[in-house]
Amino acid sequence: MANQWTVKGGKPSKPKAPGSAYVIFRATLLAEIQVHTPSATTLTIIAEAKSKWTAMKPTEKERYEVLSQEAREKYEESMIEWENLTEFRRFKSSPGEESETLKNLKGVSVEKKTSAMRRPQTVS
Repeated sequence: MANQWTVKGGKPSKPKAPGSAYVIFRATLLAEIQVHTPSATTLTIIAEAKSKWTAMKPTEKERYEVLSQEAREKYEESMIEWENLTEFRRFKSSPGEESETLKNLKGVSVEKKTSAMRRPQTVS
């Protein structure tokens, strides 16, 4: 995957978690209702979505559950890529140059490395 995240302060933004099957259903219903009834309020749309969702049979809901599962799988792939990218950025300041953190971790045991990699707790 290509870099698909916006960069804020030099860090790529974290991928947004996908919605549930109901959230996907509600979004599609919202789009349909806004086309047919532009004056409908959000509360009426949510109430209508809730009543339609509870009245739906499991076989009708399956379509949205599949879409939700596909979105979840795509999100998990994006999270792995994002985590790898942020780990790389944390230990590399520029190509060919090691960060101070990485220099300090050379020759240190694995237990000490993991504790050194954690961010310090700040007290407000």
